[in-house]
Amino acid sequence: MSKVQNTDIIKFWKWWEKNDHLICKVLEQGSQAKLDELKEHFDKKVLEFGHFTWEIVEGEGRKFAFILSPNREFERLQLSKKIIRNAPNLNNWEFYSSKPVNPNPEPFKLYDSNLDPVFIDPSDWNIEIELPKVKINASELKNIDSETRDHAMDLVVTALLGEERRILKVKEIVWLED
Repeated sequence: MSKVQNTDIIKFWKWWEKNDHLICKVLEQGSQAKLDELKEHFDKKVLEFGHFTWEIVEGEGRKFAFILSPNREFERLQLSKKIIRNAPNLNNWEFYSSKPVNPNPEPFKLYDSNLDPVFIDPSDWNIEIELPKVKINASELKNIDSETRDHAMDLVVTALLGEERRILKVKEIVWLED
């Protein structure tokens, strides 16, 4: 992981504060082209910190929430916490250093080792959480290659527990075959 300096974090938040009005305006009223341009700016800025992903969603107490995800990696979690601790207090924004709990993960699409799409619907999964182990019984995972299955289970467990708790508390995710 690259060494991120405090000055890099300060520059990021200064950029955000300087452009906050424009960011909000594009999110509220922007054309698809402007939204794509904004996404590119965020991608560039966030990737300067390392292999993070990010998303902007509707906030719980404020208009927007910015989520900086360390991609389920312990060292990056420490850095994302440091970055978010330095966030300014902005009227329209909540800031998160990892993905929050999502008790009802939506169906999603992954790509398997052959780059074929695989649709995952965790709504019928039987999930037993006995930290540090999580056991999953899901018949739909039977015909999926093990790498894709493991990734799908990890994403669902991350949603259910929240990313920080997933990183810090889960040591093993096990698929229980029927």
